[in-house]
Amino acid sequence: MDIAYAISESYTDYCLVSLCSLFENNQNEPIRIHILCDNLSEKAKAKLTTFVHSQNGEIRYYIIPDEKIRDLALNGWTKYAWYRLFLPELLGTEIQTILYLDTDIIISGAIKELFELDLTAHSIAGCQDIMSF
Repeated sequence: MDIAYAISESYTDYCLVSLCSLFENNQNEPIRIHILCDNLSEKAKAKLTTFVHSQNGEIRYYIIPDEKIRDLALNGWTKYAWYRLFLPELLGTEIQTILYLDTDIIISGAIKELFELDLTAHSIAGCQDIMSF
């Protein structure tokens, strides 16, 4: 299962909590983590990498330069909210299905069924963020 997060340095620990819940509730699944970020420190990367590897997962980092979002309207959101839109460009054709999670998500169960949904007629799927309304 390919899972993506967009994080800043200050959200590293929140991401670790989400990752912990992900691995705890999906222990028998191969998991590859994709971190979209700007300038994570080596210390932050080491924390994330050490944890993911301790769970037999893989982790990849993608640096998004500010130039990519310079002309995009933030409308009250942080630049990190835009990062998920670059996933198709960053991943190419290697990965057909990826689940983007916000760093404040706690996974309380198995998510394999999300990857089993037939989305062949759709390029994207999502759900409403009820907490923002």
